[in-house]
Amino acid sequence: MNALQNNAQWLLRIALASVFLFHGFGKVANLSGFAEMMGLPLLAIIPVLLGAIVMVHAPRWSFAPAEGFPMGGMEFQVVLLLIATYFLIMGNAHSGNSG
Repeated sequence: MNALQNNAQWLLRIALASVFLFHGFGKVANLSGFAEMMGLPLLAIIPVLLGAIVMVHAPRWSFAPAEGFPMGGMEFQVVLLLIATYFLIMGNAHSGNSG
């Protein structure tokens, strides 16, 4: 069970990466141009999420589209932001016990 616990963080990594790949697939062909256009370092996930929350999804919480919020609220972006922040803080550290 320890091996599973030590590698469980990969489930979150895969989820975070797959969301960004799916939503950013059209930008992958010109990724450096997109990052330059945004004024951000290459693959800066946290600033991109903060920008999306502030400029598009705030102040509505529910991710479902509604009148005045055709792109939905910030619920989903906040979850992704928290996952990305976790990885920023934890890095490649494992959460399992060593003995």
